[in-house]
Amino acid sequence: MMNRLAIVAVAIVWLAGAIAEAATITPTIVQAAGAAPFANLFLQHERELTIEDPSFDIVNLDHPHTLASAIKIGAPVSWKKAWRALRWTSGRVLTVSEQEIADAKAIIGRDGIGCEPASATTVAGIKKLVAAGTIKDDEKVVAVLTGHLLKDTDYVINYHSRKLSMSWESGAGNVNQIVGHFSNQPVRVEASQKAIRKVLEHMQNEQEPQVNPA
Repeated sequence: MMNRLAIVAVAIVWLAGAIAEAATITPTIVQAAGAAPFANLFLQHERELTIEDPSFDIVNLDHPHTLASAIKIGAPVSWKKAWRALRWTSGRVLTVSEQEIADAKAIIGRDGIGCEPASATTVAGIKKLVAAGTIKDDEKVVAVLTGHLLKDTDYVINYHSRKLSMSWESGAGNVNQIVGHFSNQPVRVEASQKAIRKVLEHMQNEQEPQVNPA
């Protein structure tokens, strides 16, 4: 039977519990690297995943760091439920970088689907699992994207303007810039129908293939 994987950001990890009874589904929890207390726990105690009542506790983060604000959680309350869901399904946990999240969000946007950075974390996780060979060609994957694009408009504008940065990574007042690998540079247009039409026609002409005369 074809295996099925569900990729979820930690902010919506409750889904793993909801689908845990389906034996053919393997959930994966994806956390931002700078806000990953549950991933840290999994890394330390993965061999104890079969234990029904774990004796260890999660180590909370006082200062989690990520631009994906919806999953910027240093003290997850329901981590035991998440651990139980992983135990039932032999699930996994991984982390992704801010760069990987930003690029994944831009790739999703290219398909006309708007989402917030936290939701794009799922797709960043998929790319990582595919690259590692964990996800095979014959497997079906479900990525849960629930956060609307308009929840974080500054993130979108800054990424495509190539101004998105992480101030906490460099210290000493410096900033660590996120590279817009898939950026679509915004174009300023006069607020008139004529000006907008002119720019759109110009952009369309640039995209049309040039045919050389025979």
